[in-house]
Amino acid sequence: MNSGPNSGAQTASAALSPQGNVVTQSGTLSAEGAAGLNLLMALNEGDTFSGEITNITREQVTINLGNNASVQASLADALSFNIGDTASFSVKSNNSGQIILKVLNTENLRDPANDQTVQSALRSANMAINNETVSLVHNLMKQGEPIDAQSLTEYSRMWAGAPNATAEDVIFLNKMNIPVTPENVSALHQFYDFNDGMSQHIGEIGNAMDDFLYENLGEKGPADTANVLRSLVDVFSTASNTVGADSANTQSASSLNENISLMMSRESLDNLSSQIKNLSPDFMLDFDPESHPETLEAQTKTEEALRSLSDKISSGNSSAKKILTDLAKIMDENIIDKDKLMDLFKSKDFKGLTDNLLRQELFVKPEEFSKDSVKELMARIIHDADNLAEKLAGNEKAAGLLDSVEQMKQTVEFTNDMNQVMAFIQIPIKMSSQNAHGDLYVYKNKKGQAAQDGTLTAFLHLDMDNLGPMDILAKLNNNVVTTNFKVATDDILDFIESHMDELNARLKALGYQVNSEVSLSEGKYDFKKTVLETEFPPVEIKRFSFDIRA
Repeated sequence: MNSGPNSGAQTASAALSPQGNVVTQSGTLSAEGAAGLNLLMALNEGDTFSGEITNITREQVTINLGNNASVQASLADALSFNIGDTASFSVKSNNSGQIILKVLNTENLRDPANDQTVQSALRSANMAINNETVSLVHNLMKQGEPIDAQSLTEYSRMWAGAPNATAEDVIFLNKMNIPVTPENVSALHQFYDFNDGMSQHIGEIGNAMDDFLYENLGEKGPADTANVLRSLVDVFSTASNTVGADSANTQSASSLNENISLMMSRESLDNLSSQIKNLSPDFMLDFDPESHPETLEAQTKTEEALRSLSDKISSGNSSAKKILTDLAKIMDENIIDKDKLMDLFKSKDFKGLTDNLLRQELFVKPEEFSKDSVKELMARIIHDADNLAEKLAGNEKAAGLLDSVEQMKQTVEFTNDMNQVMAFIQIPIKMSSQNAHGDLYVYKNKKGQAAQDGTLTAFLHLDMDNLGPMDILAKLNNNVVTTNFKVATDDILDFIESHMDELNARLKALGYQVNSEVSLSEGKYDFKKTVLETEFPPVEIKRFSFDIRA
């Protein structure tokens, strides 16, 4: 129940404890004070109300409740408020004439524009007082940063170069030594929103690739499109990449030859197989085979190749790379039905092939996950983007594809920059029958903390097709592993609990002692709170008064 004082006329004297509790006191009250006290006495435990801070004198604050009712309170931390702030309170108890209130959300309800420190800093820097400049000073104070004229001028200059940023964005990027650019701001916001992160980028690349092949085929025909298809396969195929002597051969041959049946359903395989067979041309009514034996030979050769390719797809034992390469070779003959080929390129079954190619190139298997494999993946993505831009330079139809790949490259470069100050990485994860996405953050020991017992703490946020969002907090101390799983629904909680013994057994087999817990999530994953505010914790803004005497 929410209540708001809206009638009466009085002033109750009150004391706010350092913990933020308001305790009404007895005494002679004015008409406004009596009205305020009557309003408060009518509230029940759990009720909330708001009031405006109208006066601050040493440790006394006056709270205007509206309609000629107010409360005068003694507050040990009165200087944490500003005149003009709106503060909210909840009733903790209301017994025997004594009312105890708790201050709510004071940080969010204060108006920084009323803060004399903020105004003074802006005047010293010769800056206008408006929403943007006030927000800049207030956020700098929250981060414990200087607010002198030189600092404000420099931050304003950085902010001017990225109009899509907030003051908080500018400060976080500067703390991470990352240039404040529109591209980096957009990348930071993608981390805020999560949105499947790199996995979403890969999906967008797949869609753009399919669209590009379709448009190129419609304009140029099968033979020219075959060369484009080979270029794409070459770019998104680890065997053709050389991203450095240490990482060029990191991915195993078995991974490159992964069966398409692991990615595509039986129905999709059958549909794709049928569509491939259906590409076979029929020129028998258009030419005399005796006069054009070479055409008949080419047609027969093409039909045999299409049947062979169809059988490979149906078996599910070939890789996407091999199938797409074989299809490009068949298209070289330029005699298959163009309209049927365009229908194939737009089908969801063909998309399964291109997705499979990208999946093999740009996702990491859980069992292959390591620091080196992630570094190799990041290097490979940057290499692929540059390689594709070089191969498709000047092709107007490729603009959407190149843009999607460039955005992923920027995300990787942004992540690399962040890793200079924090152990955080986004991971596109390759499961046996689905894709997943994860954010991994390793908490580092902070200077000034109590005893450092050697505990390694990591936070992993996963988002999977079948299990949904899941947060995992893991701690390792010597050989003791403690895990805390947070899941979205009761059904998933029951499922995880039913299989937890399997995880614990595997960890115990590796020599670890295991403590595990599974519970429902308390809220949506928040990158800023989980990662950024752990690295750069906000400080409590306090004000002090001094009694200076000669």
